Amino acid sequence: MKPIDQTIFVGPESNCLEACVASVLEIELCQVPSFDSGERDWFINLGEFLGAFDLEPLRLDVEGTIDLWIPSGYHLIWGETCRGTFHSVVGFAGEAVHDPHPDKTGLSSEKVWLVFVNKLSDCRNTSNYMKRDE
Repeated sequence: MKPIDQTIFVGPESNCLEACVASVLEIELCQVPSFDSGERDWFINLGEFLGAFDLEPLRLDVEGTIDLWIPSGYHLIWGETCRGTFHSVVGFAGEAVHDPHPDKTGLSSEKVWLVFVNKLSDCRNTSNYMKRDE
């Protein structure tokens, strides 16, 4: 993971999600398109972009604490901030490790995890996940 900070901070043009994707993929922010542009849903745009890396997004709604399985590698965490906004950060094994916002305050609550999975992998294989209490 190569930490990349966001460059746009306000409104729907904010690029925290794009900065997190760039961080996990270890590419420059300018190589990541805006996912929240045009007529299509941002998740569809993200999936199309990740397809070029033979990856696809898997969305896990958290809504508080999850006790089942957590990703063992890098992933994105989306939730609320103390600034009163929704925001994306990079996580590792269920814990935030990089906040692309310059104040680095992270999230006040987690709502969604976004995991990038290999398009060629068997999604039923849980060996890439670990229990929360491990």
